[in-house]
Formats: sequence, structure tokens, C-alpha cells
Amino acid sequence: MLLLLSPWTPVASAQVSDGARLASDHGCLNCHCAGSKSSPTLESLTKKAADQRDGTDAVQHLLDEMHEKSAVTSHRRVSDPSALAILRWMAQGAH
Repeated sequence: MLLLLSPWTPVASAQVSDGARLASDHGCLNCHCAGSKSSPTLESLTKKAADQRDGTDAVQHLLDEMHEKSAVTSHRRVSDPSALAILRWMAQGAH
């Protein structure tokens, strides 16, 4: 089930603050680290997310892109609520 939350709801804010922890827990930096040649870096993904954050469907679009890459085993292991929290964290600059 896909959980869509407004970026202004308290639950979404809590999830955004968990984004860094979730990215670490799911091993996102294992593939998306600085200097990666096989995957986009967290820095480039964060820039892309931040550039799109003004669009109403930007985070959903990024989630859809992640689903398109479902051949990546680790992408399939991340629940939609966790992925959305990570993407929202990235859209806010991954601080």
C-alpha cells in the first residue's frame, strides 16, 4: 500500500527526520556513496530531489523512478513509507 502524506503533516515531519537513519539502515550509501561509478551518488540524487521539491508530485515521481529500478534487489526491500521518508529527507537537502 502506498502512503501519501503532505509534507506539512506531523507524521511526514517525523518521517523526514528519520530519513537519514532509514537511508543508513537500508544501506543506501553502500551503492550511492561518493565516487560511485555504478550508481548515482547520494549527492546527485539529493540535488535532483531538491530541484524537484516544489512540484506537488515530485516525491511521488522519485518513488516511481525507484520502482522502475526494481531489478535492484535492495530497492525492492524498502517499503514505500520508508522510501518516501528517505526521498523527503533528500528533497530537504539530506541534512
